Amino acid sequence: MQRHIILGIIALMILASGCTEQETLSVAAADIGIPFQIGVNQQAFLETENLGIELLNLVDDSRCPTDFRCAVSGEVVAEIMISKGTEILGVYNISDWRQSIGHTSKITVDKYVVELAGVSPYPKDNSGIRLSDYVLTFIVSKAVAQVPITKYEKDISFETIRTGIYSNQYEKKNHVIDNLVEWDTFWWSMDTTQSLPGINFSENLVLAVFQGEHSSGGHSISVNKIIETESALEVFLKEVSPGQRCSVTQALTQPYTIAVVEKTGKDVQFTTEQEITDC
Repeated sequence: MQRHIILGIIALMILASGCTEQETLSVAAADIGIPFQIGVNQQAFLETENLGIELLNLVDDSRCPTDFRCAVSGEVVAEIMISKGTEILGVYNISDWRQSIGHTSKITVDKYVVELAGVSPYPKDNSGIRLSDYVLTFIVSKAVAQVPITKYEKDISFETIRTGIYSNQYEKKNHVIDNLVEWDTFWWSMDTTQSLPGINFSENLVLAVFQGEHSSGGHSISVNKIIETESALEVFLKEVSPGQRCSVTQALTQPYTIAVVEKTGKDVQFTTEQEITDC
């Protein structure tokens, strides 16, 4: 009887020890610009920056297993928490797929860029991977400071003639249209019953930008500003995606914007800024 009591006490001590271990956050040392690896419920701490990156969860893993043939390669979406000292800077979803429409592989916060650079292991079949087996590689760098532009540049006015979330255009793409024939063909390829807007193509260009298809609402794309430089017409786009706390419609959307700008005879270049709104 006494032996059974002793064994019971030992079992309780082992159980209590195991619970304590699970509740303790594992912290690994990291540094700016150097790749580091963490698993779920682990944190990397950059001592020189007083910055913490914690992997909270794996939201999704849609990667195509090596034993299968898939139409798309898929992606991993991870939930991370970024903190500085005792302050939580935010909780974000980050993807390992560089061409993902719904997510981003880089998060910019408080002058830092956090990038998801790799995920292991890779799925071999449809049996799945245990949450505890995931190891994610991150790189933290400092955001590049904006350098004052001393060369010639001029703000160019433009007119947004149409914007919406249903376009019948499923791929992420930017169009520059400079003639009536192309404009007519393009306009009727969209999901529209409106008449073709009249454009004077001897003086103007049409810029049609598409964000690609999303599985929910809350996404948008817009022309933020246009600048003429010595060599190009630089078009700055802004893409907005909903954050975790946003309540959005569960419907397929294809956000787009169409704008008209005066011709300059210079090449058109697009730069996209991505923003996750907190609603």
